[in-house]
Amino acid sequence: MADILFGFILYVTPLVAIPLILRRSNNLKPIALTIFFSTPLIGEITYLILSRQHPSTILTGIDFWKTVMSYYPMALFPLGLWGVLLAVGAITVLQAKARRQTFGATLLLVGGTLIGGMVGLIFMSLYSWAATLVHGDPGVNYMPYILSGVTAGVFSGFACGSFVLLTQTAAKGQTRFS
Repeated sequence: MADILFGFILYVTPLVAIPLILRRSNNLKPIALTIFFSTPLIGEITYLILSRQHPSTILTGIDFWKTVMSYYPMALFPLGLWGVLLAVGAITVLQAKARRQTFGATLLLVGGTLIGGMVGLIFMSLYSWAATLVHGDPGVNYMPYILSGVTAGVFSGFACGSFVLLTQTAAKGQTRFS
């Protein structure tokens, strides 16, 4: 029963929420697609590097990239969808700060990066905790999972901050950042 609930929450929640969110805000589609495809890839590469014995030799082998491509679809569909869902929340917070002019250009990028890193840390920590509860394997080292979530979150947060900065600049009709 716990497997069914975990799977339902993991897959169905973002599948229901994302179309509703994107239907209301058409301008989020480009950033949503960027985050959907890139965030799981960055997280997966980070995980594979951290979970191997000799990370210095890992990026040179074709076996590494075969492994990345074989696991990418599995990472894409739960984690890419959650990345989009969480990024939309980060964009909402950053847009509110930009509208109130409490965040300038630098703070939008730094704030987005920090928000993304924290969300990645919290999300992958909760994901690892739930996986331990469901699968009952307390001996697994979840630190590579958590650090890959932080890395993917940092990238996603920076992308969100950049998106808000670019849309804010375009709305003002400026050609340069202020």
